[in-house]
Amino acid sequence: MMRETGWLIRKTWISVLKKWSNLLLYFVLPVLGVAIAMLAGGGTPEASMAVGIVNRDGGSAVTEEWIRSIGELEWMRIRETEAENAAREVSSGKLDAAIVISEGFGESVLAGQPKQIELIAVQGSPAVNYVQGALNSSVDLLARIGQTAGGDESAFMDGLRKIREDGWRLSSVTLEDASAKRAMSSRTIGFLAVMMLFAGVKLSGMMIKERENRTWLRLMSTPVSACAYVLSNVVVNFAMMMAQIAVTLLLMMYVFRIDPGVPFVSLYAVLTVFALVAVTFALAVAAFADSSMKATGLQTMLILPSSVLAGCFFPLAIMPESLQKFAGFLPQHWLLDSVDQLQMGRGIGSVALNLAILLAFAAVFAMAAGYRFARNDDTRSFV
Repeated sequence: MMRETGWLIRKTWISVLKKWSNLLLYFVLPVLGVAIAMLAGGGTPEASMAVGIVNRDGGSAVTEEWIRSIGELEWMRIRETEAENAAREVSSGKLDAAIVISEGFGESVLAGQPKQIELIAVQGSPAVNYVQGALNSSVDLLARIGQTAGGDESAFMDGLRKIREDGWRLSSVTLEDASAKRAMSSRTIGFLAVMMLFAGVKLSGMMIKERENRTWLRLMSTPVSACAYVLSNVVVNFAMMMAQIAVTLLLMMYVFRIDPGVPFVSLYAVLTVFALVAVTFALAVAAFADSSMKATGLQTMLILPSSVLAGCFFPLAIMPESLQKFAGFLPQHWLLDSVDQLQMGRGIGSVALNLAILLAFAAVFAMAAGYRFARNDDTRSFV
């Protein structure tokens, strides 16, 4: 079986590399995604942004200190406003965005688990990325101080004062720049995940096309087994994705100069696990689709909507809360969440649960494909 599998792998490699459309899907479109991510936003805004603050946690020294810290960002002009006026001022253009701080925010920061902050902004406006990035970075910093202080307000304020004395303003600007690059790299990873899913289905679709044009009949008349045929497709599909990931990351980091804030090896490892999901998903589509037209319909119906809901194209935070909950049922979400956690400075071990969930998705897709294949009395008939 090893010899026939090796021969089939070489045959599949040649078939893949002979078609320019395959190279376009695997390597050109992901690079285009990097360029789009750069154009979509990055760096600091050219003009300052007016941001309203609705403080429902009045009296908290921690909250007041945090408001002062974000006010030190050079591009952000903050002023307090009332809750009933915030949305109206944003929609009228008087404010670029408004931040609503919930009651008990200061206590939650001390506990190391900050409450969610509501951001009011016009959907799709630059303020969404810039302000959200600045909020995430500064709140994450406060949370880490709170965790270090162990809930002791005195120790927390001492740590906060030390940071301010050491140059809080400079740190704030640096954090914002990092958040912009993080947003660009997240969009790149999201686009890459979509391309991996489409590319995987396209390559697995070769099995369907060879069944339609009867090429598989000639193959099956040789000592080649159906299992070796499918295995060769899986191996080539996975190898192409490994190359696709490497090329995209290297171009993103060294040509486009986008620093994801994550070591190359860690990012590559997470994407490798997602590649298993993409390959098994493609195998399942090939198993359940008995024609190229059905395979195209399935991939369009499943990949694009799920990628939008998972946050591959737009930040998940701007979507309705009900849709955000649905994202947890999609493998793309767990990939992006893993990247987000790594960008916060956590180690690869912190995303072990996420990786386990991705492997579970891969196992489910593989079992679904295997079940569908096993339903045929003649195993050869599905390839």
